[in-house]
Amino acid sequence: MSQENEKRPVDHTERSSQFTSEIGEANLNLNQTQVDSTTSVLAAALRYARSGIYVFPVRVEIVDGRKRATPISNWRNVSTLNERTISIWFGPGGMWRDASLAIDCAKSELVVLDADGERGITELKRLAREHGFPDTPAREVTPGGGQHWFYRADPQVPIGNSAKLFSDNI
Repeated sequence: MSQENEKRPVDHTERSSQFTSEIGEANLNLNQTQVDSTTSVLAAALRYARSGIYVFPVRVEIVDGRKRATPISNWRNVSTLNERTISIWFGPGGMWRDASLAIDCAKSELVVLDADGERGITELKRLAREHGFPDTPAREVTPGGGQHWFYRADPQVPIGNSAKLFSDNI
C-alpha cells in the first residue's frame, strides 16, 4: 500500500490552534483559550468550555490523501460545556482520549470562515477589506496551512454550513 493510500490517524499534537486575537465587541475572549502542540486536548476542551464554547470529540484520519472526520454519535445533541463529560471523553482511559477536539459553532454562536492554504488566506483578506469586516479576528492555523477565522454570530442572522460559498479556497 502506498503512503498516499494509507489510512492513518491525524495526530492532534502536530496541530497548532493559535488564536491570535480577541474579537473585541463580540466578547469571545479566545486569548484565554490558546492551544499549541504542548497543550493536551483535554486541557484545550476544558478551556473552551469555560469560555462558553461547546465541544465534542471527533476522530480525524487521512484516507487516500483526504481528511475524514468521524464525530461522536449525535454530536449536535451531546456537544457540551460540562467539564465532567469532557473529562470522561478526553481524560485518561477515556474512549476519546486520542481523538481531536471539535467545536459546535451553532451552539457556541460562532461563525467560522475556513481559508484553505495561502490562496484562501489571501482571498479572505481581500474579501475582508472589500466588505469591511475585520481581517484580524480570532484565528487558528489549520494542519493544511490555512486558517479558520472565528466571529461571534449575529442571532438575528442565521448562517448554516456554506462550504465553498465564496470560492474553492474559502
